[in-house]
Amino acid sequence: MPFAIKNPEELHVVFYGFGLVRLPELSEGSHCLTVTLKTSENSEHIKPSYVDTVYFSIDSTPPDILLLSPENKTYAVAASAAVDIPLKFTCNERTSQISYSLDGHTNATIAGNMTLTDLPIGAHNVTVYARDIAGNAGFSETVIFTVAEESESQAETGSFSTTVLLVASGASIGSVGLGLMVYFKKRKR
Repeated sequence: MPFAIKNPEELHVVFYGFGLVRLPELSEGSHCLTVTLKTSENSEHIKPSYVDTVYFSIDSTPPDILLLSPENKTYAVAASAAVDIPLKFTCNERTSQISYSLDGHTNATIAGNMTLTDLPIGAHNVTVYARDIAGNAGFSETVIFTVAEESESQAETGSFSTTVLLVASGASIGSVGLGLMVYFKKRKR
């Protein structure tokens, strides 16, 4: 904390006061510290006191990262399809750095949500890492997922269930239409 001493020849001399004080254990969050420097009250050439306030925060908790995609499941794809899976996550605080590791490889720095592209058929795992602005490091759970070729029986089952769904939807629409027609005819009478 600087303070100036004025001598009779109008020369200004700046001194800095230093001191160490052990603060009690502080909780996480915002704090302020006001320091007052008192000088001798009988000194005519020194201002009797100086006050300065410092604002600061304590953050010792690592960021909490929730990995939304991919999920712990098997992604069935056509044999000729390029496999792209979104990497989506949330973080509970501002970050200074985000990275991810796919299949145990070196962490790759990213700016946020992205897409994992050209994934080969097989088992994979991904973990997202983040460092908050206070320097605390956190990481998500590791998600294990599989990219598998869609078998012919899966393709047939898929088209069968789609056909059944379309027929059922058509029948439902027809029933609703018939019911409305009867309602309006009765209402006209």
